[in-house]
Amino acid sequence: MFVPSCEGCGPQQLQQAVGIVGAVIMPHNIYLYSALVKSREVNRTKRQEVREANRYFFIEACIALFVSFLINVFIVAVFAEAFYEQT
Repeated sequence: MFVPSCEGCGPQQLQQAVGIVGAVIMPHNIYLYSALVKSREVNRTKRQEVREANRYFFIEACIALFVSFLINVFIVAVFAEAFYEQT
């Protein structure tokens, strides 16, 4: 879609930028939770069981993604300190 560029950046800055993008997008968490939800045993013929399972899957995924978000905020903060040399 686009060609990334960074004028005046060296290999270290580009490596940090790629790390930030990888940390913020979190594709591994989305893939992991889609695989976990699919592998669970749920009686799909009973509507109430499916609703209950969906509710618990949603809560579990939200908690896990929120914890991952907090970790990623710390990662981005560390990289920002490295880029701008400020705390």
